[in-house]
Formats: sequence, C-alpha cells, structure tokens
Amino acid sequence: MAHAIAKPAVLITSSIDDVPFDLRSLRVIVYDKNLPNWGEKLKERITKALLETLDNPEAAIPPTFLETSKTKIIEVTHKEKGLLELKKEMDSLRREVRTKNRDIERGKISPEEKLRIKNNFSS
Repeated sequence: MAHAIAKPAVLITSSIDDVPFDLRSLRVIVYDKNLPNWGEKLKERITKALLETLDNPEAAIPPTFLETSKTKIIEVTHKEKGLLELKKEMDSLRREVRTKNRDIERGKISPEEKLRIKNNFSS
C-alpha cells in the first residue's frame, strides 16, 4: 500500500521466500532467529535502513510507483527513474547471489544444486 501512494517502506522478513518476487529488488531485511544476537543485529539493520531511507526516500519505492509529474511529493526525471530501475535490478541480483551463498554455507543446498548454481553464474 505504501508503494502505491509513493511512500517509502522498509521490508522485514524471516524468509525471502515470503517476499513477492517483484518486491525483492527493494531493500529487504532478512533475519534468522537461530543466529546468536539476532535481535540486536535486526535492530541495527532496521535503524540503518530507516536512516538511509530518510536520506534517500525514492530508493525505497519501486520505480513503477514513482511519478515524473509534480502531482507527487517525490519527483524524479525520466532518466533518474530509468537509473533507479537498473539499480533495483542489480540490487535484486546481488541479494539473490548472497542468499544462495548463505544457503550453500548453511548446507541448505544439495551438491547437485551447488553445481547448477555455479554453472549458471560462471556462464
């Protein structure tokens, strides 16, 4: 709802699988209650995300919802909107790689899946 009215939001989840695919390009804070000090780490990440969102609110809104007219509070040029879309896509790919690496480190991925992932990223 926040995105539809061009308001920034910080997404928080215990599993990236719970986040709709079209929102994964945004900053998503993923926490794991099984890690030591998870609550403190989550608090730090939320604080950092909120400060960054206040500094750059348009980065927390999907480009689809950004307006280039003067009818919205946050205004960007067409060029800025295109660059934001590219940045969101790159951020999404980075998160996907980090998630896969984390799953590999935690042994959540089979050896066959590891090989498939390695082949996909090396080609």
